[in-house]
Amino acid sequence: MNILLIQPPIQDFYRTQFREYPLGLLYLAAALDKAGQTTKILDARKCKKPKKIPIPKQLEHLSNFYHTDSSLFKAYYHFGMSDEEIRKLVKEYAPDILLINAMFTPYVNETLNTARVIKQALPHVRIFMGGHHATADPNSLLVDDTIDCVIRGEGEVSLSQILENQKLPRIYPEDKPLRIDDLDSIHPPAREKFNSNDYQLGRKPYTMILTSRGCPHQCSFCSAHTLSGHSYRTHSVDYVLDEIDGCVKHHGIQIIDLQDDNLLYDPDRIKILFEKIILKYDNQCPEFMASNGLNVAHLDLELLKLMKQVGFLKLDLAIATGACASRKKLNRPETLSHYEMILEQTVQLGVAVTTYIILGIPTQPLTEMKETIKYLKTKPTLISPSIFYNVPGMPIFDKIQPYEHLHEHLARRSSAINCFGDDFRREDIVELLMDIRTHNQSKIK
Repeated sequence: MNILLIQPPIQDFYRTQFREYPLGLLYLAAALDKAGQTTKILDARKCKKPKKIPIPKQLEHLSNFYHTDSSLFKAYYHFGMSDEEIRKLVKEYAPDILLINAMFTPYVNETLNTARVIKQALPHVRIFMGGHHATADPNSLLVDDTIDCVIRGEGEVSLSQILENQKLPRIYPEDKPLRIDDLDSIHPPAREKFNSNDYQLGRKPYTMILTSRGCPHQCSFCSAHTLSGHSYRTHSVDYVLDEIDGCVKHHGIQIIDLQDDNLLYDPDRIKILFEKIILKYDNQCPEFMASNGLNVAHLDLELLKLMKQVGFLKLDLAIATGACASRKKLNRPETLSHYEMILEQTVQLGVAVTTYIILGIPTQPLTEMKETIKYLKTKPTLISPSIFYNVPGMPIFDKIQPYEHLHEHLARRSSAINCFGDDFRREDIVELLMDIRTHNQSKIK
């Protein structure tokens, strides 16, 4: 069978381009190729220049904050190929089956539109969807007959048999999502599907690697477990070394982003991995990063030294908030005292630090957010704020819905600032964002 895997376009005020690397589709393509299928990947999100488009009617209220004179976001854009470009390329490939990546909740409309465009061009093609959002809220993708089946969970091992099954229910599996126990049983991502220079960071060939899946922690604001669960499963160290070697030798990769949900959960394993990388590459390691954020609880000085030696130029440390009471409510595992120690040791080693925090959780008082920012301003770190938005799969999803301005997926995005608290509104969060931006700019200078 000819199978086409698609990453659809998105529409938003901004994008984080390097975070859009289609790792999941590369895993699926590798599994299907191994099973004897013929695959091709269409990254319909890639474009030379985004197209400015009108703000959706539901989000028009944001034009008060985002406009040509704003220093945050100036316009609303379509990032990716046009409908006509997608239609043309899909007809040229003439697939038997289409698999569309439905990863992100706020982009459900773009995902469904892509499917409808293709269905109009190829009425008889079978269309499947999978990914994080597909796993968390499959019914939102079945609003009409465009989609034949939504696959929930990790589908690599049995995907070929699933796609060939003509009698699948529209949601598969119907009970709990698919999970893979033996990660070494799956084939590494099919990076040969792309030219290495197609994905760059700072003009260097870039890729993502997963050394593990799942996170045992129970952070109330996190939905990562929806796709990969709480059970912590790992690749063997040798498997990861072979994948890194393939990236460097066969694809010329210079930056490797370790994208695990909880990279450091087993610090002894990671220390062994880094020691073997250092030994193998003899101080000629590629550059490493972990842009998902690192859990400070599992860091110590020995591991920090190894991370510097292995090629980390910067560490992204995640603490969510500086307030102890809220940290307890959010089920954060690290302590602030340990964060401060790790931060000091990291800086002493000459490694830069960015600290991740969350703004706008409705149960989070405005004074607490301000205090967290004030606290971090005194530390040798840049501040990276994430604006909370409520998505299916979060343990607190139902609890937070009464605080939402709009109760629809389109508004469940960071840029919409869609959740308000008892003592803050959208303008308060915008003010905090501006304050952080000014602070970071002064630090960089």
